Amino acid sequence: MQSFLRSLFGAEDAAEGRSGAAGEGRAVFGEHIVLEGSELGILGERFARRDLRAGRFRAVPAEVREELGGFGDEAPDAARLVPTRDEVFLRITASMAEILQRMAQIETNPHLRTFVLLTGPTGCGKTTMVKTYCHLANEPCVELTFSGDTTLADFFQRTEVVRGDAGQSTVAALGPAVQAMLHGHKLLINEINMLPPDLVSALTQAMDTGRLVISGTDLGNIEIEVHEQFGVFATANPNYVGAAEIGRALQRRFGWGLGAIPMGFLPPDEEADAVAFEFGRLELAEALDLRANPSIVERLVGVASQLRGHAELGGAMRDRISTRSLVHWLALGHATGLPLAEIGAQAVLSIAPDDLMEPVAETTRQALGRAVASTAYPDELRQALLDVERPDEGAAVALPPPKPMETLEAADNGSGVTLDLSGGRRVKIRGRADRPPVVEGANGTSGLAAEEARRALRAEYGLNLASSLGHVPPTNRVLPCLTASSWQALRLTQGALVAGRPVFLRGPTGCGKSAMARTLAHLWNLPAVEFSLTGETSKTDLTAARRLTGGATSWSIQGFLEAASEGLFVIVNEYNLAYPDVHSIINGLFDKGGRLLLPDGRVVHAHPDFRLVATGFAEGPGVKPLNEAVENRFGAVIRMDYPPLDEEAAILAFVADEAVDPALLHSAAELAATGRAILSGAWDRDARHPLNDVPADLAGAAAERVSLTTAELVTSARAGDDSSTFVRWLRRGVLDGAGDDIRAVLEATLAGYGLV
Repeated sequence: MQSFLRSLFGAEDAAEGRSGAAGEGRAVFGEHIVLEGSELGILGERFARRDLRAGRFRAVPAEVREELGGFGDEAPDAARLVPTRDEVFLRITASMAEILQRMAQIETNPHLRTFVLLTGPTGCGKTTMVKTYCHLANEPCVELTFSGDTTLADFFQRTEVVRGDAGQSTVAALGPAVQAMLHGHKLLINEINMLPPDLVSALTQAMDTGRLVISGTDLGNIEIEVHEQFGVFATANPNYVGAAEIGRALQRRFGWGLGAIPMGFLPPDEEADAVAFEFGRLELAEALDLRANPSIVERLVGVASQLRGHAELGGAMRDRISTRSLVHWLALGHATGLPLAEIGAQAVLSIAPDDLMEPVAETTRQALGRAVASTAYPDELRQALLDVERPDEGAAVALPPPKPMETLEAADNGSGVTLDLSGGRRVKIRGRADRPPVVEGANGTSGLAAEEARRALRAEYGLNLASSLGHVPPTNRVLPCLTASSWQALRLTQGALVAGRPVFLRGPTGCGKSAMARTLAHLWNLPAVEFSLTGETSKTDLTAARRLTGGATSWSIQGFLEAASEGLFVIVNEYNLAYPDVHSIINGLFDKGGRLLLPDGRVVHAHPDFRLVATGFAEGPGVKPLNEAVENRFGAVIRMDYPPLDEEAAILAFVADEAVDPALLHSAAELAATGRAILSGAWDRDARHPLNDVPADLAGAAAERVSLTTAELVTSARAGDDSSTFVRWLRRGVLDGAGDDIRAVLEATLAGYGLV
């Protein structure tokens, strides 16, 4: 399968270019690290690397393994658990080396156990630092990310139904933590302050005593001695939404001055070096041979330092501008060609609190001016991103044509059933076990698109066939046109996705967030699959769930994880209705390595082509705030809103296509804008409009009815074959269900706008 970038502009697969670097060899991590065979040098101090060569253990006879039950199972291949180069830092600065040195000193001290807790702001590199150490020290590492519904069963053991020769029975399957304790692997626990108290208690008991009690195994109630090379590396983002404070009971297990290591952002000169290097590792940069301008990187780091240390803004911005977000910022600059200050205000620093957004944006504008990431803009990007110029203010233009649609390939004669369609077309339907059927063009048929074939089967045979996940969104599910504001948001979103990062579209209901996401898939002709989160969404809804098949328990991968592992374009609506601990499951898919450990021990990797666009609104019933760790995973957080009045009127005129009087369309847009202004508190009582002479309580109630969304206005414009029909549909939207106390106000307001 061709890569995401190759599908857009024919770039060589960056993965192919990196494959030769994956070997160990004499890896160069900078002047502070020396990695040679069995030794690791950090800042001049030498440490032994772990020897994982095959054949170190004597073979256990099969009859002994059988006698020992699950505890006789062959240990997992430890070498495969060592983090790869794609998951670690490849440029180690002096400050990073000091932390790695401290970790190595703890590991090699015979009087200390390897219990390390890294605390610090999101995006400063805590998880990657642990993986870097394990890579350098050749330590097997099992990574776990916890959420609020993690249980002891997930951590230590679970009961599974099995079916054997003797019939159906249950067994206790050992969890990943127990496996790590048994075989002496390192356990990396992300977001340890999200662990439930009972889980923390069980973990700390094993850390204190070196023993673990497990009940109900195949060997009965047992106690095991924790392997002497077992260790815990934990990370925590203190004081973040959804995270608990790290209590003294947990902190003292790691020990201040010992394993409890605070991390912060790198000094400016080191951070600039790290940002430039990490940008160069992006698939986009490798594919197009992009180079970071050192002076531009220094200016971005300077803005970050200024905002983090600002007397008034620093408290809110310190944990919102990470080293990771600076890489995103630079990548967006190269991918879109837009001014960096503009990108910062609209897509990177947009996570600032609403009341600080303007001073943050102004500080950025003063520091960066009209600077761009590069004065050269590759033709490949010009062709892959929007190939239309930004529309004029108050204008609406047609979407550019999408990339050519793939058609069904004619199937060879073989399994399946062939059906004749009208017009001499033919399709073959081929069933599959545990998968939706395949619909193929039959011999003699060409130029038939998959969706066209499925529509024909519904219309002619009444067959509404299920399909595999993903479809290219049709024209009637995307933005109807482009305006200056939607062009900007679309280009920023495209830029982040091309750079390999997810995007969060934030804005009120009906302003076009989901349609924007579908538009991207439509223009790029990419199969997309759409999900929605709720307050009841759990990690099993996203990852894997138990399934009883043939009398035995198995784990079934859920739709979201299948889409991620197969490289689909994924849209997740209402992202912030779910709790932050659910988001932590998704976070791992966008960290270096992009992998997730399932309850049955399988590791699922995010496909390199996996792209995600999430949508949500900061206000409304059931909404939870996104914490800083979640926000920083997004390559762009784009603030969207209802279009300005002239733009909204232009959109309606474009949709109506001269069937409706433009003056009526403008009046409808003005009416909706007035209602929104009243509800947001931005109502100008000195302006001339019909609601000025109405008491405030009635004006507020009326505003609830007239503040139609852009989506509702567009639907009314599409439904109106002429001006009178449009007005009739619009009036229904405003008046239906209105109470008698405000109906008269609404009638007068509609009349005041000429909508009668």
